[in-house]
Amino acid sequence: MKFDILIPTYKPLEKVQKLIDEIEYYTPEKHRLIVSCQPLPASKNRNYCLSYADSEIMVMMDDDIINFYPGWLTNLIYPMMNDKNIIITSARLLDKNKNANNNMGMVKDKTDYAEIREAYNIDGVSYKRVTPAAIAFRKTDIKFDEVFLGSGYEDTAWMNDMSKEYNGMKFVVNNCCQLIHINNRSGQDDEKIWQHNHDHYCKKYEWDEVAKNQKWWKKR
Repeated sequence: MKFDILIPTYKPLEKVQKLIDEIEYYTPEKHRLIVSCQPLPASKNRNYCLSYADSEIMVMMDDDIINFYPGWLTNLIYPMMNDKNIIITSARLLDKNKNANNNMGMVKDKTDYAEIREAYNIDGVSYKRVTPAAIAFRKTDIKFDEVFLGSGYEDTAWMNDMSKEYNGMKFVVNNCCQLIHINNRSGQDDEKIWQHNHDHYCKKYEWDEVAKNQKWWKKR
């Protein structure tokens, strides 16, 4: 079984070559790397990768994921191999000091590190989400909304759309696959772009009370 590994990034190839080399070194499983390297918003880079992907289960990750190890891919996807009701599995994300990082749908505390954890419902609605920085998911026709500029909220919006489309299927965090997410927030330095994305997101998903109250990350 082949797995497409998608790396949507606006960076030129030489800026992500180290990441590519690390993935190739630690991924003996049959796979194909699809790296966009387009000087475009994150949503378009994500869709660019999706347009070339055709594996039944594919992986998508940000360009600032590190700490790969032999078996990381097998660890990440194995819950989906054993349970056809899992539509998305996320790696358990750590910060650069290997402490628990933020994971959508999960608590941050290390006590939640046992086995596979199904994401909880968002308060008041039946939607589920996991952090899309390093995920495996089944082939889908759901694309990213290209109205979003730069980066930010396009990934949360996609999670919402996936949750709606695959209502009743499982979104899980896989604590057996632990990767470091540097979380550089590339493409989120412009407050006007952030505001555009925030307003567009809140208009699409009026039920998301948490998002409505969010402020630009540099002002939090």
